Amino acid sequence: MIVSRPILQYAGVMDQLLPPLHSTPLYSTLSPKHLHLLIHPNPGTSRLLLDLAASLALRGPLEVLDGGNCFNIYTVAQALRRGGADVRRALGRIQVARAFTCYQMAAMVCQEPVKATTPEEAAPLMVLDFLNTFQDENVSLSERKRLLRSSLPALRQRCQAAPILVSIRKEVPEFMEMLVEAADDIWRAETPPQPPTQMTLGIEL
Repeated sequence: MIVSRPILQYAGVMDQLLPPLHSTPLYSTLSPKHLHLLIHPNPGTSRLLLDLAASLALRGPLEVLDGGNCFNIYTVAQALRRGGADVRRALGRIQVARAFTCYQMAAMVCQEPVKATTPEEAAPLMVLDFLNTFQDENVSLSERKRLLRSSLPALRQRCQAAPILVSIRKEVPEFMEMLVEAADDIWRAETPPQPPTQMTLGIEL
């Protein structure tokens, strides 16, 4: 059973303007030496994550591993412009790698990160749609489990240098539980309930 520690809820329509960069809920809650796990139900949360990427890029270098082909550089640039940032300079701090198979994702996670000269220069890591590539039924379930298990210690080791945020959707429960066990903090992004629709009855006289 998956238990959420603080629950993160986002309200409103995600295609509306989000709050200023530094007031996004996730920005102030990323902790050093923590592996944060965000479980979100739908693609709408991607906007929140991209705004977070923009916020982090304002501060320094950022690494992004994209497992769902969801990192949109234009959305990040829009967020930076809203904050009045030097867009070109901030985008230059972001290093993006995309994984299209579970083998690629495992290899990227286990790759030795670039060592920073000071703790302040260590790049936070965002792993977007981490479990997406692990749902490939062309790869045996046992092999996908093996690759995921080999990735988790690497994530734990990498978060000692800088915080890591891993985002997943509601996917294979067994795989999700493995990530929950490895994470320090677990958040759920929940879509607020829709207001009831009022129905009108037409009466012909």
